[in-house]
Amino acid sequence: MATDELAVKILSKFFDNNKKRSKNFIYLWVAERQAEHKVFPENIHFHMLTNKYWDIKKSWAYWLELQAKHGIKPREENFKPSSAFDVKQINTKNPKSIGAYLTKYVTKNKAEFRCQVWNCSKHISILYTDFYTGYEFLEKLQRLKKEEIKEVPLEYCTLYLIPLDKITMRFYDRLQVKNKQTLETLN
Repeated sequence: MATDELAVKILSKFFDNNKKRSKNFIYLWVAERQAEHKVFPENIHFHMLTNKYWDIKKSWAYWLELQAKHGIKPREENFKPSSAFDVKQINTKNPKSIGAYLTKYVTKNKAEFRCQVWNCSKHISILYTDFYTGYEFLEKLQRLKKEEIKEVPLEYCTLYLIPLDKITMRFYDRLQVKNKQTLETLN
């Protein structure tokens, strides 16, 4: 079994390889502890979002090679690669499902880690979010959607799950304009 730190190091090398082979590779990952996994109990599992389609069968050999280089015993030979990777592709047709997918793993994960629990590519980390960091934004939305906003109290913060629909999406227009300009400077 790999340590948390080693698992993240291997994942980072895996992403570095993908960045070399795929122009403008954008990703975000969240770690989850596999508490109920019988073969690898307490192992880290990664949930990923990416803007590129992955042929998991092609990536699988490299993933196993990276693990072997770091002394991790690979799974049995007949293990299906698609069940080891949980990757969702980002596109403009699925913004609600992307938010729900990530929120599920961020909020349900109560495990302790000895590593970072999420990370993202530079294209995501530079995105402008300041419009939405104050209570003014939340208060405006609560006036319109109070019954639909779910509050999830956590140890160090409270998450507010805001539904994405025609009413709430217009609050993000300024952000979209600002981030479009930011991303154009990278390309």
